[in-house]
Amino acid sequence: MGRDCHIFRSHCLIKVEPNMIGADLGAGNARWARVLADRGALMTAVDVLPAPDDLREGVEWVQMRIEDWIKQIDPFVRFDFIMSFNLIHFLDREYVLEHLLPCLAAHVHPGGWMAIRTFCKHPEPVTGMEDRILSLYKPTDILGALPRWRTHRAHTDQDLSEGQCGTTRLWHITDVLAIRPE
Repeated sequence: MGRDCHIFRSHCLIKVEPNMIGADLGAGNARWARVLADRGALMTAVDVLPAPDDLREGVEWVQMRIEDWIKQIDPFVRFDFIMSFNLIHFLDREYVLEHLLPCLAAHVHPGGWMAIRTFCKHPEPVTGMEDRILSLYKPTDILGALPRWRTHRAHTDQDLSEGQCGTTRLWHITDVLAIRPE
């Protein structure tokens, strides 16, 4: 999963130019927000974690749940791109498809893009996350929440990986790179 994840993120990096305004939702340690800021993008990184010590100029850190951030964002704020890697499968499926994605889409400039990566691992439960239900998203689920958006890349990979105790777990990895119509 790691190599493929880097390929998808690298594909997104190609589209980033200096002075673009972007958001990294579920930023974690802000690794990708920092990489994009180094390329000249002005980034908003949102995560429930505290800001990392090595935050760079060009990255604004927002320590907040995505659900709370989207409620308080100014309706006139627009981004050139929004990235969300390995986040939405932790959120309520109905909320993601009916509220979060359409709301995020409204905050993207015409011609801008959203890159979403999500995964699901079977069989459940995932160790350490027994209280979470990981939703399996297909590209059509995500794109259905973005009507009239143009698909640049959308696919689901299945990867057999060795899990704990020698059990085989099937990873479903869905990548969507969608562009808002101009």
